[in-house]
Amino acid sequence: MFVPCIPTVPRTTIINKTIVYCDTVLSLKDVGSNIKIASISGISENELEKCLKIVFEANPDVVFNTIQYSRSDKKVYFYTDKVINTKAYEESKYTKYKPITTKAEILEEIKNVLVAPENISNECVSLYDVCMLNRKLDNDYDNIEKKYSPILKSNLSSRLGSSSSLCIHKFDYDNNLLHISFKRWNGNDYDDIYLTKTDGDLHVVKSESCWTDEVFEAISSPLSKMYDEYILYKEFRDWNKSKNGVKPVNCNFFSDINCYGVSVYVPSPSNRYQTEFKLSAPSYDSKFTTDCNSSTVMEAVKGNEMEIFKSIFVKISDCPIWMQGILYAERKKQVEELEKTEKIRKQKEEKKQKRLEYIRKIFPFIKK
Repeated sequence: MFVPCIPTVPRTTIINKTIVYCDTVLSLKDVGSNIKIASISGISENELEKCLKIVFEANPDVVFNTIQYSRSDKKVYFYTDKVINTKAYEESKYTKYKPITTKAEILEEIKNVLVAPENISNECVSLYDVCMLNRKLDNDYDNIEKKYSPILKSNLSSRLGSSSSLCIHKFDYDNNLLHISFKRWNGNDYDDIYLTKTDGDLHVVKSESCWTDEVFEAISSPLSKMYDEYILYKEFRDWNKSKNGVKPVNCNFFSDINCYGVSVYVPSPSNRYQTEFKLSAPSYDSKFTTDCNSSTVMEAVKGNEMEIFKSIFVKISDCPIWMQGILYAERKKQVEELEKTEKIRKQKEEKKQKRLEYIRKIFPFIKK
């Protein structure tokens, strides 16, 4: 089993050189006198050594009495003689933003993104996962109309005849209105009917049709259910819930996240409404689009769009609020699976090393 070790760092004094594994805060009486406690959350066991090294380097001349780690909480505790600074570790997880001004820098940034180490933080998510969530919700939203359209038309046909016709329009989330259009005969024009709910009760707000009562009687029940399903997507479809100009944690691009899709881009230095480079993943399409006035950049991106989105990470707290809970839950599963895979890999590596050491003892002439 992989067990992290306490790294050695110059000018750092460590009293207890073995990490204490415990899920509750240690008794200060057992640790020492005048002890200060600090902690960092969201640290996987695989990240622990790196975290300790960064904290040690950021706090020279501090005496670290004991290091404690909670596997269940993924939290590391520092018991020291002085108050320590833990911001260095938080800052180390994120790329310091450096403006991109040339096409050569765009190419270099794309290259860096594609070879970036895998992010295993619970607090971050790939833009690919954000994109896939958006696409799923957009598809589910479109399926509402597909689900109810045949039911509504069947009910209307039974009540008003097969010559009647119905259209379902996009839901008006600004006013919480369900908009449909109806015509009684093939040669007629469509008349608009608007409906909403008050205290859970569906009713007509306004209508151009003289057949409103008959239409409402025939389809009010499925319309009510359809209304309820559309309302579930209110925050998703709300443009005001968008997040624009999000800074990824591992690159110098910017990102926009809204109901229409996810994009990464380099803003134009001369026009805030234009971009030097933009890679988009629309919610309504499975394809990617690239905008850049450079054939070299276009060629570098072509075929790598998905990998670029999988390699760029943003803080979940920087995403639209409505999706954060979903992303945190999904990311937790991903990180647990990554840690499980990494633990198995290290166990196999340790077994391999032990086997080699055993073979060398029997056959000492074998070179390392």
